[in-house]
Amino acid sequence: MSRSIHATRRQLKEARQDQYAQSQRRRVRIEHIRALLGRKRAIKAEVWRGRRQPPSLEAPIDGEPPPILVVDQKAFVHYPASVEDLRAVMQRLPSEALTGISLIELCLGVPYQRQELDVESLPLERDPLTGRLGGEILPGVFGGRYLGTYFSYRATIRLYAHVYDDALPNREILELYLRLRMLSTLLHEIAHHMQHKIERTRGRWCVVDGEARERDAEQREYRWAQQVAAPYLEQRYPEAVKALCDWMAYHGGVSISLATLAEAPKQPGVFVTTLAFESLVEAVHAQQPLKETRLGFAHSLYYAGHNAETLQIIERVLAEHPHDAEALTLQAHVYVHQKRYAEAEQIAQAVISRDENSVEAWQELVDASSAQGKWPELERATTRVIELGRPLGVYALGDRARARLELGKFPEATADIEALAQFQGRGSRAANMAVVLKAVLLLRTGCYEEAWEVATVSLRRRWSIWRCVLVAARLEAAHCLGKPRHAGRLTAHDKEWLREMGYTVWIDRLEGYHEQSRYAPSQKSEMAHMRQRWR
Repeated sequence: MSRSIHATRRQLKEARQDQYAQSQRRRVRIEHIRALLGRKRAIKAEVWRGRRQPPSLEAPIDGEPPPILVVDQKAFVHYPASVEDLRAVMQRLPSEALTGISLIELCLGVPYQRQELDVESLPLERDPLTGRLGGEILPGVFGGRYLGTYFSYRATIRLYAHVYDDALPNREILELYLRLRMLSTLLHEIAHHMQHKIERTRGRWCVVDGEARERDAEQREYRWAQQVAAPYLEQRYPEAVKALCDWMAYHGGVSISLATLAEAPKQPGVFVTTLAFESLVEAVHAQQPLKETRLGFAHSLYYAGHNAETLQIIERVLAEHPHDAEALTLQAHVYVHQKRYAEAEQIAQAVISRDENSVEAWQELVDASSAQGKWPELERATTRVIELGRPLGVYALGDRARARLELGKFPEATADIEALAQFQGRGSRAANMAVVLKAVLLLRTGCYEEAWEVATVSLRRRWSIWRCVLVAARLEAAHCLGKPRHAGRLTAHDKEWLREMGYTVWIDRLEGYHEQSRYAPSQKSEMAHMRQRWR
């Protein structure tokens, strides 16, 4: 079996010129050829380096860690993690992780921070102290565009300095965070070194380029930072760790450990905990009131996936401001996320009783009522959201149509569906919602043949929202038509989403159809029974 990569630039050119019935297929084809060409170039580059300048991957003499060289030592240039910190962390890593690293350099890295032509959206600027290209990480603290670099052709790691004034406010606290950040960068580059060793020892076919390589390095970085770097800093700098925890507990309302700051995102693409801490530092530096800094930190921690810490902050804020609308609506939002719908509904109702124009409270009431299948309350809440002119009122329009369908208000539901079909504010998503609701409307009004046809045809397309409703509508319509073989299958995932949308009664009815088709004698079993009788 051949393992060659046959993609060429000519194929890429032809793919760009070809005509496709669907533009999505054209984009997928072009991206596939691009990925193959990127992998092909990476393999060729690795072979070229191996032939002309093979890297030194021999173990350091006497098992000593790689040497560390401090290149730039000038005013305003700081390395929060000292040479001793770097050595102590490296000694706690597996021995094979450091094998082959020839040198670790600490430098300002001005020549390596140049802005590339394909990255125009990054807000890069030159720091006022050294003129290096980068950005302001924290108030008064400037970092380069890159925090570190691994050079595979000579197995060298470069860690770039942070730039700030010696009189930086809260320097002890901020330097501890920057120290964790610098150690994490070191671990990230060591992970890249391990990747390079694997590629060199297992063959060029193990070369992985692009996002896959970076994701692997990030996972190693997060794991080592929690298991190695954070415990070391807690042991080596106990006073600074205590000062950081006390500072966060006062200004943010809750204390976050170093291991939590170093953890990976809860889900890919969500807000990370480090950004929550940096947002808190910026809020304190801007001299925001204590309540605002705590609520801002609570919002950031919620987006980072820390619901328990978010609720701790809210309870602390409510102890001093028991009727604060922002804190209460955030608490209701977290409760909805935790599926504590009754509590969320109670809090939202309390906020609305004091302020009937609180759009956020009405929206939380919409989510809580929808999940519980309380259709009258959902109709009332969505109507109020639409009246208040919420920017995402299209979703409230869809939820109101769902509520009216379950309440049997078919003319009003038809009007909402027609309004969704003509809505232009959110692209095709509103039209997709209208198609789903149309299938449910046909089902509820007894037009089973049309409902089955709309659901079946619509399911042939890719759906990001409300697909489970189409599956349920097709299943019930097929059973009502006496065609269980055309009903399809309702998966556990579909049932879970239907419950989230408040369709518990509908699920029970659908499961009843499933039981009937399960125990009903099929045509094949009846024929077998007749043959047995004639024998």
